[in-house]
Amino acid sequence: MKCTVCCYEIPSGSDFCPICGAWNIPENVLPAREQFEAVTLNQNEASLSPQELEEVEVLRPDVLARWRIWGVPEATIEAIIRQRRWVLEQRRVEERITVPNFAYMMPRLEPIEMESWGFSKAIDTDGYIRPRVRTTRDKIGRIDRAIYRYEWYEPMVGFASTSYPLAEEIANMMKITVGAERMVREGRTIILYRTRAWTSRAVRVCQLIEPHLTVAKKRERANEVLTTYRDRPTKPIE
Repeated sequence: MKCTVCCYEIPSGSDFCPICGAWNIPENVLPAREQFEAVTLNQNEASLSPQELEEVEVLRPDVLARWRIWGVPEATIEAIIRQRRWVLEQRRVEERITVPNFAYMMPRLEPIEMESWGFSKAIDTDGYIRPRVRTTRDKIGRIDRAIYRYEWYEPMVGFASTSYPLAEEIANMMKITVGAERMVREGRTIILYRTRAWTSRAVRVCQLIEPHLTVAKKRERANEVLTTYRDRPTKPIE
């Protein structure tokens, strides 16, 4: 099955696109009776910028329904909701800094500053670095009814684990959220908890952990991120 957003071929048994992270589950898998309360934005959260709202997705009823159908424990769902609220608050007050040799502001990420060696080991084992993830957006222009397609690359640093507490610990260090994904491995269905940092946040993570990475391929990818996005955190497709 191809992703409905970026057209990447999704591995069998996965409900997420491994490239753009989009949901790709037919809507008919959700029974009509599954109506769950979403985590809603309060007045302060409504003041967040569109980029922040995109990065810190508010859980929708259909997302909660899918997780419950998959068998994600209710205690874990409650922990995910609490973690997302915590991230929203942290994003409002986090410090942004200028890093030498980079032309834009980045989040400081004090937890990784203090534990850069340990965090790099987590990326060395169960993490991944993708320097050039293609991102697309379609927008309909008013001039001659033309459809404009915007495409660009952006960096991503991610971590995945079957242990929610471990995924949450890594996510909190990057101040990003955790999501659940259903995977089929060797004929067995498992729940994988993923967390991903994009754009300037991913560049900042690479800048902090690159000296400590021991897996050669991951260190090369971190260096590629730092080289490719030195001028701006996203670059258009050439």
